[in-house]
Amino acid sequence: PELLVLACVSKAVFSELAETRPDLAAELLHTPTYWDRKGEIPEGAEPWFPVRAFAVAGGERLCAGLFDRSFVAAQRRFSTADGVPRLSPLLREALDEAERLAADPRLVLRMTLRSGDVQFIHSHQTWHARSGFEDDAEAPRHLLRLWLCPGEGDAWPLPTEYAARYGTLEVGGAVPRGGVRCPGVQPFVPLTPRG
Repeated sequence: PELLVLACVSKAVFSELAETRPDLAAELLHTPTYWDRKGEIPEGAEPWFPVRAFAVAGGERLCAGLFDRSFVAAQRRFSTADGVPRLSPLLREALDEAERLAADPRLVLRMTLRSGDVQFIHSHQTWHARSGFEDDAEAPRHLLRLWLCPGEGDAWPLPTEYAARYGTLEVGGAVPRGGVRCPGVQPFVPLTPRG
């Protein structure tokens, strides 16, 4: 089975916004959205966390934050009493415009993944999505997703708010940054599909 993947260099989206709608670019750079953890809740954490669509890390690098409207749904699922504010009209417009630009043929790369393909994406520079799929009953897809973090000196600094998602920002520590760790869930990499 084939899977259509769309990828967009998020800095291109930000640059376009900064040129055409600086008010929306500033809103995405300074105002967090609240992400729904969708049940993947680390010990002691809230079922949501705030993160900006864009953030500057290490004083210089523009990081593409997390951007997926299905996760931003936390701002509908949780109430202000939970500590989750409603989306302002300006932030909603900024998200709409960023989403529109991320699908703009000038900025998006469309690729088809086939059986055996490997794709590497820098998640802090590339927004990515995939098409829907239906598994073949006799040959279900077997997708392995791996979070890689380069060693000291090579890893990018990340905005402090990313710790809410990744657990740590430390590079080369006992627990590497990246991934989602939940109580009672042991990380594993199945090398053969479950059937």
